[in-house]
Amino acid sequence: MLLELKVKNFAVIDELLVNFLKPGLNILTGETGAGKSVLLKSLSLLLGGKASSDIIRANQESAEIEGAFDLSARPDVKTNLKNLDLVADEDLLIIRRIISKTGKHRVYINGYLSTLNILESLVPNLIEITGQHEHHSLKQLSSQIQLLDRFAGNEKLMLHYSEKLLQFTELKEKLENLKNSVQNREQRLDFLKFQIEEIENFKPLPGEDIELDRQYQRARFSARINQFAQNTHDLLYGEVDSIHNKLSDLVRGGEPLSEIDGHLKNVVNNLKEILALAEDSAFNLRDYTKKSSESDDENLDSLQARLSDLKKLQRKYGATVEEILSFKLKAKNEYEELLGFEENVKKLESEISALNKDLWLAAEKLHTSRKTASNKLILGVNKELKDLNMKGSEFSIEVAGSDKLNSFGMSEVNFVIRPSPQDEFRAISKVASGGELSRIMLALKQVVAMSDLPMTYLFDEVDTGVSGPTAEKVGKKLKSIGRVHQAISITHLPQVAAFADAHFLISKQVKSGFVKSSISELNQKERINELGRLISGEKITNTSLAHAKQMLEASR
Repeated sequence: MLLELKVKNFAVIDELLVNFLKPGLNILTGETGAGKSVLLKSLSLLLGGKASSDIIRANQESAEIEGAFDLSARPDVKTNLKNLDLVADEDLLIIRRIISKTGKHRVYINGYLSTLNILESLVPNLIEITGQHEHHSLKQLSSQIQLLDRFAGNEKLMLHYSEKLLQFTELKEKLENLKNSVQNREQRLDFLKFQIEEIENFKPLPGEDIELDRQYQRARFSARINQFAQNTHDLLYGEVDSIHNKLSDLVRGGEPLSEIDGHLKNVVNNLKEILALAEDSAFNLRDYTKKSSESDDENLDSLQARLSDLKKLQRKYGATVEEILSFKLKAKNEYEELLGFEENVKKLESEISALNKDLWLAAEKLHTSRKTASNKLILGVNKELKDLNMKGSEFSIEVAGSDKLNSFGMSEVNFVIRPSPQDEFRAISKVASGGELSRIMLALKQVVAMSDLPMTYLFDEVDTGVSGPTAEKVGKKLKSIGRVHQAISITHLPQVAAFADAHFLISKQVKSGFVKSSISELNQKERINELGRLISGEKITNTSLAHAKQMLEASR
C-alpha cells in the first residue's frame, strides 16, 4: 500500500506531504482547481507516466515526486527488487522522480538511480489508477480480455504464450530472410569465398601487426644502429686508447695503493665493476658489427611488402589482426549457412511447426481458462450491478474461439449487456451510457479486485454520472474494496465521501500572485463541515450540517 506521497514544485503544488497510514478507503475532496487532478498526475508519474518540463512550478528548475510503499504483503515485488539489486529495506519501496527543465529527468528506486523501463516493470500490479474517463477503455476489446485474464489469474499462462509467440515471430522472420537471400546466394558465396581465401592466404597471426611494425622500424634504421654498435664497441674494447685499456691500467695501478689506503679500496672495486660492464657491453655489441647492410636491405624490402599487404587487409576487414580473424570467422559461418541453405530451411520449418503446435496448446489453455473464469465474473458483476441500481440490466461475456492466433491467443472476448431480459445482448460500447459505464467499471473492479494481490486502487471521480441512492451504493462498493485493498478516491459526492476511513481536503490559496495547494486530513468536526459544503455548496447551512452528520453516522 501507498504509505506516503511527497510532491514538490509540481504545477500548483509548492510542497505537499500526505500520509496514507490508515487502512481502508481514503477520500480526497476539494473545490474545482484545488489540485486534485495534479495529485493524480503526480501519482501517474510514479507509475512511469510520461513527464514533461511544463508541469514544473513557475520560477523553479525541477519538480520532485516521491512515494513510499509498504511491501509486507507483496512477496512478488520484493523478489523483483532483489533480482534487480534494488533492495534497501525488505518491506519498503521508495520511488522518486525528478523532472528537470533541462529535460534530464531521473528515476530513483530505493535510492538507486534507475530507468523508466525498470520502474514500469515493478509497479503495474502495485497501484492502479481508474480515471473518470477510464470507463471508455471498456469499449476496447484488448482491455476487456486483459481484465478477464486478471480475474482468471492467467499471468503465467499469458507470459508463456507471449514468449512462444515472440520465438515464433522471430523464426518466421529468419526463414523469410533466408528464402529472400536465395536470389543472390551464388554471388554471395563467391564473394565470401574470395574474402576467406584472401585472409587465409596471407596467414595473419595474432599481434603480428605490432611485431611487424617493430621489425620494420629496426630494419629501417639498421645502418645507424650498426654504426652505433661498431663505434661503441671500438670505444669500449678497441686496440688503442680504448675505455677497456684505460680502465685496466687504472685498476692495475690502484690495487697496490688500495692495500695502503682503505678509502681507495672502494674506488678500485667500483672501477672493476665498470670494467666488467664495459667488457660485457662490448661482447654484446660484437654481434651487431657482424651484420651486413645487404641482408638488412633485403629484410627491409620483405617487411615493407608484408606490412603493405597487411594494411590492405586492415582497410577491408578490420583495424587489427584480431578483427581480421574475427571477420574471417563470421564470413566462414555465413558461408557454411549458405552452403547448407536447404538443410537450414528444413530445420527452421521444423522448428516453426513445433512452435506453432506449442502456441496452439498454450492458446487453448488460455481459452479454456477464460471461458471458465468468464462465467464466474458474469455472476459477480451482475450481483454488483443490482446493488448499484442497475436492476433489470444483465451483463455477460462472449468468449469465442478463433481459427487464427493473435497477441492474446485464440480468444475473442466481448463484454455485452442488455437493459432487460426482453432485449438482446449488445456490445457495451453501443449500449451503455457514461454513468452506466462508470458503474459497470466499478462493479468489475469490485469483483476483479477480490482476486488480486493487495494493491492500491486510485479512483478519480468514478462516481461521475450518478447521484442519490446510487451514489450511496458507489460509496459502499468503494469501502468494500478498501477492506481488501487500499482504496483512494477523488469525489465531489457527499454520499461517497461519507464512507471514508480517512478524509483528506485539498485546498488552494493565492499568495504573492501564485496559487498554492495544500492537503490535510480532516477530523470529525471538519468532515461534517466538508460534507455540508458538498451538500449545499459554499453557503453551508445548519440543515446541510445536520444532514452531513446523519450521513456519517449512517455510513459506519
